[in-house]
Amino acid sequence: MFGFEDVFYDEEPYLSNQLITNTSRENDSIDGLIVSKILFQKVSLIHSNFNKIDMTDVIFENCDLSNSTFNEGIIHRVTFKNSKLVRC
Repeated sequence: MFGFEDVFYDEEPYLSNQLITNTSRENDSIDGLIVSKILFQKVSLIHSNFNKIDMTDVIFENCDLSNSTFNEGIIHRVTFKNSKLVRC
């Protein structure tokens, strides 16, 4: 099964219909990531670059996205519940 960690090494990064929980990544960079129908729980993605990300129907619950960038991103129906977004 294709997992969250694999997306950072894929030529056409895409995630759909998954629960991603208790994961921590820092200082990553990924361009053109497509994310659909994902629930992120207790995920830390600090100091990361997600340029041209496309997110639809995504929930971030108890996550830390501090100091991350989403330049030129498309965000539709995304919810941030009890998440940290300092300087995001």
